[in-house]
Amino acid sequence: MNRDYRYEIKFVLNEINLTAALNWIYTSTNLRKKFEGRYVNSLYFDDLEFRAVRDNLAGISQRQKIRLRWYRHADRVNGLVLEQKNRMDRYGSKNRFPVGDSGLTERPIADINRYIGQLLLENRVSADTYHTASLHIKYYRQYFEDSNGLRLTFDRKITFKNIISYCSINMLPAASYPAVIMELKFTPELKIYVAELLRSLPLTPKRHSKYLAGLATFGLAKYT
Repeated sequence: MNRDYRYEIKFVLNEINLTAALNWIYTSTNLRKKFEGRYVNSLYFDDLEFRAVRDNLAGISQRQKIRLRWYRHADRVNGLVLEQKNRMDRYGSKNRFPVGDSGLTERPIADINRYIGQLLLENRVSADTYHTASLHIKYYRQYFEDSNGLRLTFDRKITFKNIISYCSINMLPAASYPAVIMELKFTPELKIYVAELLRSLPLTPKRHSKYLAGLATFGLAKYT
């Protein structure tokens, strides 16, 4: 197994659940805030048959998503990178590829598609399939970690933008998503440790994809 693979467990929270989750963090774990929260942007790409959607809904054990990710502080874009997010059964991993054009996110979607298509080809990520931008997701992420390496994040203030190829991302209207997504991320070696911690958490994990939830918001996928 690739040593970069990790478990990912998600919880979909309302305000009451969020209070319970925070109480669990501070009373039953050693998780503490890792650094200040920040806004995360992800521009997802899919092929013309929406293979990433179909594979997820069908429960295909080995699948991938391709996204352009960046962080925004004030008016500055930081950490612009292309990610290939891989899934193998219950494990997840990422391959990252640097993006040289720091102003790429301000350009029309059609320009982004051309740039990313060439980058995918150069890095041999996808040679036989044409990918195009399909959804933009933005959220505010808070980070927690404990001394054993268990990581936990909260994603709040989630918004989706339906991509129109001739527009830029900033021109598109955003739709809000009310849930808060809590996710635990840890290496296989921590499986028993995390299972013991979760015994005291009065919440049930749930499979969840912000990508599918966003597409469903615009009637582009059936997802609950």
